[in-house]
Amino acid sequence: MNTINLFLSFIIFVLYSAGAHSGDNELIDAIQHTQRAATANDGKNIAKYAELAKNHADAAKNDKYIEVDNNKIDKGIKSLDEAIKAGNEENIELAKEAARSALKYFSSTSID
Repeated sequence: MNTINLFLSFIIFVLYSAGAHSGDNELIDAIQHTQRAATANDGKNIAKYAELAKNHADAAKNDKYIEVDNNKIDKGIKSLDEAIKAGNEENIELAKEAARSALKYFSSTSID
């Protein structure tokens, strides 16, 4: 019986630990997709990666286990919106610049 309790305690600990870092992972995913958007060579891919990054940034912002600088996340999301719009319009340089701007905001976001 003690072995089962110990095993269940371990499983709960692992699940809790994974949940506590999920927002951190979401921000990392947002940064990675933003990097892909900033280096893509066509508007379609810039918009696609920026949209993926935006979804992860929203998830990091709303994660209840971590605190992030919501002001920087919001500014990064606004830049991603610009990247999506410019990418869909095939304005490659403007889209890349907006993605690079979002990357600066996300990279400088502190996680507590």
